[in-house]
Amino acid sequence: MVVLIQMLLLINSAPSLKILSHVITLRAETLKNEFDTHYPNYCGLSVEDEHRFDTELVSKIIGKLEHGKARDIDGLCIENLYYSHHIISIILGNFFQLII
Repeated sequence: MVVLIQMLLLINSAPSLKILSHVITLRAETLKNEFDTHYPNYCGLSVEDEHRFDTELVSKIIGKLEHGKARDIDGLCIENLYYSHHIISIILGNFFQLII
């Protein structure tokens, strides 16, 4: 995913972005069809309310993290989350929910 984002940042022209977008869309469709072929009866895992990530939970966790810790390999630290726009909690909550 990081490589894909870096590729998108490196490409400046609109026609190149359209081509890349088309290739990604085709690959996503191919993977979905392959998954549907292998697992025709799959209906997903039921997730109970106690396993849900909501905005409030993510915001509380970000607020409780210790400040002043070392940055990660991508250069991010706790302060990047703490002082970012509040929408990051919504995005992270949705992202974590998709992972589950």
